[in-house]
Amino acid sequence: MQLSFQATQLPGGEAIDGNRYAYRAEITGDGGATATTVAVNQTLINAAPTVTLGSPSGPDGSGKYTVIATLSESSTDFTVGDLSLTNATATLSGSGSSYTIVLTQTAVGSVKLSVPKGAFTDSAGLGNWVPSSEVEFDGDTTAPTVSIAAFTGAVNSNKTAVITLSEASSNFAVGDLTLTNATATLAGSGTSYTAVLTPSSDGEVKLSVGAGTFTDAVGNGNTVSNEVTTTYDTTAPTVSIGAFTGAANGNKTAVITLSEVSNNFAVGDLTLTNAAATLSGSGTSYTAVLTPSSDGEVKLSVAANTFTDAAGYDNSASNEVSSTYDSTAPTVSIAAFTGAANGNQTAVITLSEASTDFAVGDLTLTNATATLSGSGTSYTAVLTPSSDGEVKLSVAAGTFTDGAGNANAVSNEVTVGYDSTAPTVSIAAFTGAANGTKTAVITLSEASSDFAVGDLTLTNAAATLSGSGTSYTALLTPSSDGEVKLSVAAGTFTDGAGNANAASNEVTTTYDASAPSVSVSTSATSVSGAETINVVVTFSEAVTGFDASDIAVTNGSVSTVSGSGAAYVAQIMATGSGNTAVSVPAAAAIDSAGNSSTASNTVTIQNATVEKTQKAIAQFVQSRATQLVSSQPNLSRFLSGGGGSGGFDMAVTQAGGNFHFVSSPDTNNGLWLRLNGTWTNENTSKTEYFFGALGRHITVSPNLLIGGMVEFDHVRQEDGVSTLDGQGWLAGLYMVTRVPNHPLFIDGRLLYGQTTNDVSPLGTYTDRFDTERWLAQVNVSGELEYGATTLIPSVQVSYTTDDQATYTDALGNLIPSQGVEIWQAAIGIDFSHQVALQNSDTSLELTGGIAAIGSSTRGTGNAASVATSYDGTRARLKMGANYTMENGARLSLDTFYDGIGVADYESYSLQLGFNWLF
Repeated sequence: MQLSFQATQLPGGEAIDGNRYAYRAEITGDGGATATTVAVNQTLINAAPTVTLGSPSGPDGSGKYTVIATLSESSTDFTVGDLSLTNATATLSGSGSSYTIVLTQTAVGSVKLSVPKGAFTDSAGLGNWVPSSEVEFDGDTTAPTVSIAAFTGAVNSNKTAVITLSEASSNFAVGDLTLTNATATLAGSGTSYTAVLTPSSDGEVKLSVGAGTFTDAVGNGNTVSNEVTTTYDTTAPTVSIGAFTGAANGNKTAVITLSEVSNNFAVGDLTLTNAAATLSGSGTSYTAVLTPSSDGEVKLSVAANTFTDAAGYDNSASNEVSSTYDSTAPTVSIAAFTGAANGNQTAVITLSEASTDFAVGDLTLTNATATLSGSGTSYTAVLTPSSDGEVKLSVAAGTFTDGAGNANAVSNEVTVGYDSTAPTVSIAAFTGAANGTKTAVITLSEASSDFAVGDLTLTNAAATLSGSGTSYTALLTPSSDGEVKLSVAAGTFTDGAGNANAASNEVTTTYDASAPSVSVSTSATSVSGAETINVVVTFSEAVTGFDASDIAVTNGSVSTVSGSGAAYVAQIMATGSGNTAVSVPAAAAIDSAGNSSTASNTVTIQNATVEKTQKAIAQFVQSRATQLVSSQPNLSRFLSGGGGSGGFDMAVTQAGGNFHFVSSPDTNNGLWLRLNGTWTNENTSKTEYFFGALGRHITVSPNLLIGGMVEFDHVRQEDGVSTLDGQGWLAGLYMVTRVPNHPLFIDGRLLYGQTTNDVSPLGTYTDRFDTERWLAQVNVSGELEYGATTLIPSVQVSYTTDDQATYTDALGNLIPSQGVEIWQAAIGIDFSHQVALQNSDTSLELTGGIAAIGSSTRGTGNAASVATSYDGTRARLKMGANYTMENGARLSLDTFYDGIGVADYESYSLQLGFNWLF
């Protein structure tokens, strides 16, 4: 026997180096087989504490798990920090040797719990030198799912659905169901439930469970379920039959529409009258084709309870449709002709059935034409024979149809004899004087016993008739001047056979016993100076003996007269002095009967010289007043510093140009001079304007100047043959002031003046007229500097008048006085911006501005009708640039657009200028 010894560390052993040990010895016999095992345990009195972890329970409603920890000895320092945790957090409660651990899983997966060795001590201070066993389990964080099986139950009753949860739930209730068109009850528990739905009305019924409506045992909210649907139907199907289509003499087709699909609707469900039928279609749409049995009414309907819908409900009764079937050909009966043997023949035609296409073309005619009237079954044919002889009427088979489309059968034939030779009438031409009675011989082709004066057709005359047999004489007495006519209408008398006569020829003549009248007219409404006017002279009839001496003219003379008969044209030369009047006196001519003409009307042609002269003067005065306002010198420069040097500049545009000369006022005596001029070309009008101003002021204070000025101007205006020249002056006082310590300047002026002018309105003579004028103007301006940019706001109000005195022109016309009055107000802001250049001896300035302008032009006399197109409110925009060269000369480029805000006025310009300062 072999003896071996092995020592194993056991709990509760001897303390060595602070630990406690126990020992076990095993004795094993030969051959490796255990013969005898002897265990020896030695436990010291103060054994080390141990900890035992129970099995986990849970999760609870909030997903937490519980583990009971039992210590072999009481401990006062066993805390939550002594726990070794995996995938969880924990809370610890309890004392002594019994504790409760509550675990909260932090993620999906395994949860582990243990107590390592040396984590706590017992009351003797001995630490647990053996770790606890490890508790491991898998938590639950998966949301439960819901599966709803398809509905069961009849289409017209409650619907049942089985609901299966992936996990048991204790709070899944009927309120968690999402319902459409139904209410529900819910039975079941755990994972299996049954929902019974009571539909609310016919239609689709739906059931589903929304996400998060209930939880599993751990508290996980569910996912959304599938949705199941079905149809609920408790309504009996209805039937609608459309109106019959098809020919009246053929098969009838009707469309049948069911309110619901039916699987057993068949031809046997149709209720038929006087017909057999076939039925095609399916679902809700069917077509019935009926074959009528005999002439008469055909009917179709569907009785109640003949078929069912998918829910098994019997149908309700349909509407009834009906139509008439007709397959019998209509017949025609023609009655005997009525009417005179020498006249039209009338026949009554009766159809056995009404027709809508029986027409005159359906008649078979011999030796006649016909008209047909009537409708339905009753018609009247009136035949007009073509020549003497037999006249026949019938209707062939198949020429028309009845309402059902059946072609007719052949009619009977009616005949009659016709005699239509009518007597004729021939009237010879009138004889007798043009202003006396008229005689005409009348010849008949056959003798008549009833031809009388009443058979005569007369125009503008009365008559007597004499004669007999075939020869007669008519004597006509005309009623009034004009055409006299005689004829015999057809059918006014008869021959011996009773045939009415044919119409005669018509003879005419003219009766004239009145004096001719005369009228004068002209298209001319006005004349300007010595002009030629065409006057049309029209007589009521042709005349002779009319010439220039027969025309009376005021303020003119007759140049020539052309024409003949009743129409003439006279050329009248107007003198231009006063209105021209033209007339023809009585007895100026005679007509062919020797009657003298009566006096004519009088036409008056207005003398437009006065109006044209006034209009030209009004436009001229208005243009000059506008130029005068625009040329006024800037007086605020005397205080603002803008008048420090004199200069000359000139600008040229496509339509004209201008120049300016400005002197610098002497610092001692305040004497200054300004000259400028403009010239413009617009259409046929050319205008030249020259303006000069000389002034002197005294300095009352550093912020106030008072002075006087004299202005003079000259204007020349040409428009076609019209020319005007004028020169004038104005004199008055001005004042310039500045608000102390502020760059705000106010200047005002009041001027009175007169002008002397020459006008040639027609280009043939020249007159002189004078005007008086006033001008008042107030300007308010300021300066706001922002670095290199200066803003210049301004307000200007101007008022000017120019009144022309009355004068007599070279033609002796009195030209009345007239005048213009112009108000203008402008408010705006300008700017100038200095651009830095590398060459300090040159400079570049950008300028621009915008202004709102209100203007009003009024006039007296003819000037009241001459208004500017820019009266009212408008806006003006300008932009420009000035480049100053090393020698002080300045090039400028300026553009403006005037007329913003008004529809009928615009003015714009691009100007290139040169300015030389001195």
